[in-house]
Amino acid sequence: MRCRNFLRDAPQLTIGIVSVSVLLGVSHIHEALAQTAADTQFSLQDALHFALRQNPNTLLQQEQVTASRGLLLQAQSQFDPVASVASTHTRDIRTLRHDEITALQSAGIFSVAEQTTDATTHRIGVDKTLVNGIAVGTAFSVTAVDDSIQRQASIPTQTSGRLSFSLKVPLLKNAGAETVGAQVAASDAELAASLLDLLFTNSQTVFNTTLVYWDAVAKRSRFEIAAAAEKRAIELVDEMRKLIGADQLPAAEIELVVASRAEKTAARVAAEQALLEAQHALARQLGFSSAQMSMLPVPVDRLPNYDGQKINVRDQVERLIGSAIATRADLDANRKRELASQYRVTAARNNLKPQLDFNLNLSYAGLAEGAPVSAFDRAYYTGRVGPSVTTSLSLQWPFGNSFARGNLLAQSAVHDANLIRLHDLEASVASNVAAVAAALQRSVEQLVEGREAVKRYAITLQNQMTKRRLGSATLLDVINVEDRLNNALLNEVQFQQGYANAIVQLRFELGSLVHQRDDSYDIRIADLLIPEFSPRE
Repeated sequence: MRCRNFLRDAPQLTIGIVSVSVLLGVSHIHEALAQTAADTQFSLQDALHFALRQNPNTLLQQEQVTASRGLLLQAQSQFDPVASVASTHTRDIRTLRHDEITALQSAGIFSVAEQTTDATTHRIGVDKTLVNGIAVGTAFSVTAVDDSIQRQASIPTQTSGRLSFSLKVPLLKNAGAETVGAQVAASDAELAASLLDLLFTNSQTVFNTTLVYWDAVAKRSRFEIAAAAEKRAIELVDEMRKLIGADQLPAAEIELVVASRAEKTAARVAAEQALLEAQHALARQLGFSSAQMSMLPVPVDRLPNYDGQKINVRDQVERLIGSAIATRADLDANRKRELASQYRVTAARNNLKPQLDFNLNLSYAGLAEGAPVSAFDRAYYTGRVGPSVTTSLSLQWPFGNSFARGNLLAQSAVHDANLIRLHDLEASVASNVAAVAAALQRSVEQLVEGREAVKRYAITLQNQMTKRRLGSATLLDVINVEDRLNNALLNEVQFQQGYANAIVQLRFELGSLVHQRDDSYDIRIADLLIPEFSPRE
């Protein structure tokens, strides 16, 4: 069964061999449900289809993957080239001093009491921070200056062009890829963790859906057993009334069979209610609305059959634990988060250092007198000189350095917490695998004995019925044995459900319910039915 349960460009989920679209709208879901109801077939495969389309936990984790992609883009943005364009105009008017007025008058410029300067600048630049923390940039600017005094002195507008290059090299703090690129590396690890979480959430969805589906199947079987027992009790009441009416039995005999029939009717009503509740639980697991619940057919599959094959998982516990530790998606997700926190700790430790930066600026400039500010080429190429060089070392040394020390403390605590979670989860997985492997083994033993009980009680019931016809057994003997047979049948269903649950639970604990293959994820229905746990190639 193949279904796409990831948003946007996410990988594809494959279950068996049937291909369908998962992200259906409400109307399409109604149509699919109507078709399923019309076919009166609702298999485990159908249940998994619907669950992976609209189970809330799966949909929420898909959104978390999208959020993680967004956080990664945010972290990468610090290395994006940044283009800047600016255009400014300033007018500066100032009153001239007496000595300036006198100097101008001596130069033949009279009636001047103030100076007006108009400056227009156009600038375009590009800056980029490299992953090792080095910042580079280039800019080109043109500035035209028109001065009222210079104009009276027949000096035209001064238009200059400047091409500059800048380099900033951090030598201590914010230096090196392991520091500057830590947030990107951590975000990338977090994205990988969220994708693994999605894989694990799909496994949980498959696991929970299968358990709820088997519970509905078991409740249906219990209802069928209760209904069959009620039918036999009703037939026995009718038979007794005929015999009493023919004076072949005393009237008092009817009390026992009527009481037995009432008891079995009550059991059938309880089983019918339990089946309804199981149906609603299944519908909720599949993410159905209240309106859709009534459209869900009764599950058609039967519980997995145990045909007597030898199951020996006790001798494989150590191998199974090792396989689970190596392949569980939630463990891998925790390892990715531990790695992300390690990146942040390394960056935080490096940034305890003071900030020492080396700065270098190179520039070439030209001057075109009388040219407009729009004459970019003339402003730069006319009378070009250079390069002009500026170098500097800048040091910032916070004495307390509280922020850096606090950041290291916080990131170290997060890293330690991630390690604790990882080790605790590894221990939990190992314990669960051992316990569930034992549960599977015991469920087989229970099922074998339960079937033996059904077989023996069925034979005993036939014998009691024969004895009753011969007069050596009472009606109470027959009813008692039949009640024991009904209880044995109900226990057999319970044991078979336990066997089915143990199969899927061990698969879940081993991390083998959902398998990733390149950009797709595979689920095999057979894995939910057959207790074979050999390593997959």
